[in-house]
Amino acid sequence: MKKILSLGLLMLLSASCLFGQSLESKKLFLGINDFIKVNSAAWKTYDGELISADTINEEYSFAGSFIIKVLMTNSRYDYVCSVKNDGDISVAITDMVSYACDKNGKIIKTSNVINTAAKVSSQYAEQIKTEIKARIAKISDDSVDAAYTKLVTSPAVIRAMTNTMSGLALKKFIETNINGKEVELDVALSSIDENKNPITGELYPLNYKADAYVHEVYLSGWGRSMVKKSFSVNIYSNNDKLVSAKKGSMYKAKGTLNLKYIDVGLEGFWFYEISEN
Repeated sequence: MKKILSLGLLMLLSASCLFGQSLESKKLFLGINDFIKVNSAAWKTYDGELISADTINEEYSFAGSFIIKVLMTNSRYDYVCSVKNDGDISVAITDMVSYACDKNGKIIKTSNVINTAAKVSSQYAEQIKTEIKARIAKISDDSVDAAYTKLVTSPAVIRAMTNTMSGLALKKFIETNINGKEVELDVALSSIDENKNPITGELYPLNYKADAYVHEVYLSGWGRSMVKKSFSVNIYSNNDKLVSAKKGSMYKAKGTLNLKYIDVGLEGFWFYEISEN
């Protein structure tokens, strides 16, 4: 019996480590996100966008651009980059193209779009790898947990994970790293009503329910045309400020996050719910 209990405990601890994420695993994702979103003295990323995120297997991909000044003109390089932890950090660039652009990074009408040679792409991949490692090295151990929670609870990252990870792995990751976390999110309100039991008509402990959304900008293709999509958010609260808010106005929701999955046959949906304290 003791052996069975020990084996069960070992399996439980292994699962906890797998879905709870190690310090190094968290730092990798934080370093990648920092590279996408924050410019440094060594590297400036234009139109960075996280495409996919598999936090369990530590595989990520993102799109971005950089600009190089050549004599009197600017050349812009658009690319898709994949990053994986396979003992070391491996970085590969695919779909890299270049074209002449203006000072704002917009393609010049007379410019040709050129596919970049594999050798050149490889060289830039090494530079990106060096830059991501440098950013990881600057992350203090004490700051990791709070920064990682803020990252993986953001709508854009959740969308990337739900589009990438398998159902069970995603469910376990959400249970361990997302649900029950405290979040702050600026949302646009679309409707506000009483939060009642549909059968009895009685109010739930959190009396108000608001449907809201977050606008996200996605970029696609060379030239990086913008596509705006919405991420739905449900808010449950007793805050009277929510009741007096106008439809379409901005509201800062603060509370406990719960991602809930609803299966509707061939397809399911994740609902982002914030219960205000």
